[in-house]
Amino acid sequence: MAKIKEPGIAELEAALQDRYREIGMLTKYLAETQDALAEERAAHAQTREALEIAELASRSYHEVIQSTSWRMTAPLRAIMSRLKH
Repeated sequence: MAKIKEPGIAELEAALQDRYREIGMLTKYLAETQDALAEERAAHAQTREALEIAELASRSYHEVIQSTSWRMTAPLRAIMSRLKH
């Protein structure tokens, strides 16, 4: 025997199925967005690490250039440079 549905029930069931599909699509979109965010955070961390390394190298370079021994050996480096060319 066929089940008799009240008027409007079919429309409500169709709307419910549409919502389930929408929830599925939004859940997938959320997962993709979370994956993209994780990738961006990893890239940001790598960039920050590279910047820290560059800043450390810059500080080390300036410390050497400003050191007494670097300034005292400047004439010797100049002579050696001229002899090489």
